[in-house]
Amino acid sequence: MKVFVLITAVIELLAGLVFFFAPHLIPDFANANPLSTTLAKMYGGAAIGLGLFALQVWRHMRSQVMQQAFLKSFLLFHFGVSAAGYFGYSNGAFKDLSACILHLILGLVTAYFLYATRKAKTETT
Repeated sequence: MKVFVLITAVIELLAGLVFFFAPHLIPDFANANPLSTTLAKMYGGAAIGLGLFALQVWRHMRSQVMQQAFLKSFLLFHFGVSAAGYFGYSNGAFKDLSACILHLILGLVTAYFLYATRKAKTETT
């Protein structure tokens, strides 16, 4: 799970930096209006924050509290972004489902680790 947390941190930090500082590099935002660009930058700021949180969890993996906070927070984040991406695709705002699929996969992996850590905890008690 430690590798997954680190990969998540790197993905969120890189994506957050691009969304915040250069949303025009993302194909769906190349010719975006100011509102869309502002929302992309807001998402970027949130992703940077989540990436820094994931990095702190990675540094303190021995803490069960940090692990559970990470897994619960990122489960909601990934499924929420996946749903929003699907709605955006459904109403024509996005050209494809790539962001939706990526976050769905990351959400499923997060759900797996949440289940596995809870199962391991109940087996040891």
